[in-house]
Amino acid sequence: MTLSSSQGRFNTDGKSVFLLADTVWSALGDATEDEWAFYLRRRSRQGFNAALVSVLPILHDRSLGDSNLAPFDEDAVTNRAWRFNGRFFELLRRRLDMAREAGIVCGLVLLWVNYVEGTWGATRTPGFVLPEEARAEYLSTLSDVVQDGECLLIVSGDAGFTASTEVESYRRFAESVHETWPHSLVAFHSAPTAVLPPELEKLADALIFQSGHHGESPGLARELAARYRAMAGDRPVMNAEPAYEGHRIGGGVGRFGRTTVRRGIWESVVGGASAGVAYGAHGLWGWHRTGEDFTSVHFSGTPLDWREALFLPGSDDAAMCRTIAEQEGICRFAVRPEDLTVVDGAWGAADVSVGVDPEARTAAVYLPHGGPVTLRARDTVTVRRVVDLNAGKEVPASCTTIAENTWVVDPPPDVSEALLLLGLW
Repeated sequence: MTLSSSQGRFNTDGKSVFLLADTVWSALGDATEDEWAFYLRRRSRQGFNAALVSVLPILHDRSLGDSNLAPFDEDAVTNRAWRFNGRFFELLRRRLDMAREAGIVCGLVLLWVNYVEGTWGATRTPGFVLPEEARAEYLSTLSDVVQDGECLLIVSGDAGFTASTEVESYRRFAESVHETWPHSLVAFHSAPTAVLPPELEKLADALIFQSGHHGESPGLARELAARYRAMAGDRPVMNAEPAYEGHRIGGGVGRFGRTTVRRGIWESVVGGASAGVAYGAHGLWGWHRTGEDFTSVHFSGTPLDWREALFLPGSDDAAMCRTIAEQEGICRFAVRPEDLTVVDGAWGAADVSVGVDPEARTAAVYLPHGGPVTLRARDTVTVRRVVDLNAGKEVPASCTTIAENTWVVDPPPDVSEALLLLGLW
């Protein structure tokens, strides 16, 4: 199975797809072969077609148990000796083969922030910066097991891009990744507040971002979707890390539930990150087992056992997003108020997301609180489809002209969260 892109879309084996990714950063080192097989069956049956994993362990943010297999000897690294474990990379090859057989492509994060000089992650875990000579060996070892074109190669993980040494380090590494896998899509995963530097942006074949797990920026998914769509050109854009279901609200009170996670997904897709989206379940991403110590309880909260997290209901909402996106041909929405905008001025209007694809003459409106909503458009608005996102079913809606180029669209009163799919003629 190959992964490529064209005209703002992801393609697998040349066929346009909406990339629906599940987050299992720690699965390579922590899942057994049988667990990985069970996981793949579950997510494949739901409709997921991608999985995001980190090749190297996320040293500051993990569950501490009996790791199945590690890519390097951590004790040796503390003595400045990087020894890569060939058995781990053989396992990586098997895991990729198993994923391919399940119809799932992998996004591999190659260098999490802990391994790069001058980063906040390196400060958290001193002694684990990967030196240049070890990087060359690492890429060489990876290239023996990862085929060109089969994975989304994500150069960075949680990067802040705040120091010139960090940016330069990732730039050199990204260039090496391009040279090693010239036909693979390359991307960067960053912290929610990070700004992708121009010298890295030009090396990205796909633009991905993280809206993250903080509570103080509820509109960040929409903001980042619009920002990355504006710079993307023909590259695909996706939110690779909305809030995880069951995750604590970043060091605060409460956790992200199904409804909040679903909102982040649809705000991203409608707002411009329309080529795909990721879903995460707290406990599954770190492959947590009940009784293990988790290093980030202070920020993330105690995780569920991975077997419980795998069945959280928000994953079905994410799967429905892919179904709708592919049925409707969604891939390149953008915020275009000159074509379609909300004109209500009362409470809740600012929470509505509007995306337009001018070439397809279609639009989507995400109503996190239900309707009615008043819209002004350059062209005539027709309602093609309305989805009650709580119930997961289509519902009728009225569409009334109230003035020139102005319409009120109103789903049924018992619909508290809706997606409007519109034609613009």
